[in-house]
Amino acid sequence: MTTVLPQGRESWGAHLSPAEIHKSVQSLTDGEKTAIMKIAYAYAIKTPYSDEDLFHEAMCRFLEGTRTWPTGVPPVLVFAGAMRSIAWGWRRRTEALDTDPDSLSSEPSQEWPILLNDLIMAFDDKPLLQQILIEMLKGTKGPDLREWIGRLLQEKGMAVGTQVPEIDSMLRSIRRTIEKFRR
Repeated sequence: MTTVLPQGRESWGAHLSPAEIHKSVQSLTDGEKTAIMKIAYAYAIKTPYSDEDLFHEAMCRFLEGTRTWPTGVPPVLVFAGAMRSIAWGWRRRTEALDTDPDSLSSEPSQEWPILLNDLIMAFDDKPLLQQILIEMLKGTKGPDLREWIGRLLQEKGMAVGTQVPEIDSMLRSIRRTIEKFRR
């Protein structure tokens, strides 16, 4: 089994101190900050709070010690786990206060497949874009995605190459549809 942790599971026992956490957060790259905030946005959608609230709550919990940061675990993974946990807690609390049984939603473990299915169905009227979205959801990105789209277009008898304007147009259309879906 492959692990995404650079030092493996044996490093899980040790935790960063609040000073080390503060230093780790200060040394985040722009890409890591963007990834963390995108994750926060995704988890905050189904809560009454904003993505910034979710990020700040996770940060506060790390610094006050109610949430630990294992040594050697990348910041994006640590924040993703903490924010997921906090978001589901907020959501459960909100649902517990809700007295209308028709408004209760599915369990968190069932929510993501439903959300992904709804997102894919938002592209039902654009099958080519739907295929590209599914490939993106599989994790293909950057030059590999452009290459994949180029092959797909070639199979369909359309433009050839990875730098054709149609690819940029399709990616923009996917991004806009996803933004509408988020709202």
